[in-house]
Amino acid sequence: MGKGKRVLISGYIGFQNFGDDAILGLLVKYLKRNNCNVTALSGDPRNTQKMFKINALHYTNIIQIIWGIIDSNVLISGGGSLIQNGTSSLSLLYYLAIIGLAKLLGTKVIIFAQGIGPIYGKGWQRLSRFILKRCDLILVRDIYSQRILKKWGISSRYVTDPVWDLNVPPLDNQGCVGVQLRSYRFLHPTLLQELAKYIGIYFGDRKIKIFSFQNEEDSDLAYKFEYWLKAQCSDIKTEVILPTSHRHLIEEFSHLEYLFAMRYHAVLLALKMGIKVLPISYDVKVQNLAMEFNIPYIEACEESDYYSYIRDLKNYKEDEYFERRREERFNWEVLNKYIK
Repeated sequence: MGKGKRVLISGYIGFQNFGDDAILGLLVKYLKRNNCNVTALSGDPRNTQKMFKINALHYTNIIQIIWGIIDSNVLISGGGSLIQNGTSSLSLLYYLAIIGLAKLLGTKVIIFAQGIGPIYGKGWQRLSRFILKRCDLILVRDIYSQRILKKWGISSRYVTDPVWDLNVPPLDNQGCVGVQLRSYRFLHPTLLQELAKYIGIYFGDRKIKIFSFQNEEDSDLAYKFEYWLKAQCSDIKTEVILPTSHRHLIEEFSHLEYLFAMRYHAVLLALKMGIKVLPISYDVKVQNLAMEFNIPYIEACEESDYYSYIRDLKNYKEDEYFERRREERFNWEVLNKYIK
C-alpha cells in the first residue's frame, strides 16, 4: 500500500456478521482509495486479512492493540452499535477503553456511523460521555443517537448507515418469503410457534428462506424455526441460508417479496431493496428504524396480534420517502479532513 495515513479500525470485526462485514468492506474501499494503510482489530485476524486485504491484529491482545494505536494516525471506531450495554457492559467498556487509550496516546479518533445506546446505569452514561467528549469527529446513523449526544453537550453529525451505499441487484420476483431471527434472551416464548403458524397460513404456497446473518449466533435458531414451520405446515418448502459472504446474502435477498426480520441490517437491506418487511424489534435501534419509515413492527419480547400484522404487511403500500432513501449514498467526504 501507499504512503497515506495509517488507520486502525475498531469494531465488531471477525465474527462473520453481515452488517459489520458490509460496513467494513465499504470503509476499507474508501480508505484504500485514499491511499491509506489499514489495520483492523479482529476476532479472527487471519480471515479478516484474507477477506479484506488489510492488516489485522487480535482484538484481545493488549500489546498488539497498544502498538497498533501508536503506529496509527487515526482510530476509527465503528460502525454499528458499539457504544451500548444492552448487549453487554463488558463490550461497552472494551470499546470505550480502546477510544480512551487512543486519545491518551495522541491518536485522532473518529466515531464512525454508530448508533448510540441504550446505555443503562448512570455510571456507564457518565463514562461514555467523558470518553466521547474527547473524540475528534462523531458520526451517528440516526437522529435518536444525535439527540442523546446533544443532551450530553456533545456535537455530532448525522449520516446515513453505510449499508445504504451497497450496490444491490433488482428483485427478481420469485415471490419467496424470508425470515431472519437472532438469539435473544427475552424472546417471547410463543413467538416462534405463532410466527410459524401465521406464515404457514398466509404463505404456505411460497418458498420460505430462513436467513442466518451471523452463523454462530443465528443458525441454531434458523433450524429451530424451520422445524416449527414444518410442524405447522408439513408440505411447506423451506431453505436455511447460511451465507458464505455478504454478496451471497444480498443475492439470496433478491428472491424475496416479504421478510420478517430481527436484525437491524436485515431490515435496512429489505428497505433498500424494496422488500416488504415486518421488523421484530429486540433493540431500540430496530424500533427506531421502523419508526423512521413509519412501518409497523413487532416487539420480540411481547405477545402480538400476528394475524393483523401479516395482513397489513401484505397490503402495505410504499410512499415517496422509500424511493428517496434508496437513492441516498453515504457522504464519504465527511472523513476527508482526517483521512486525506
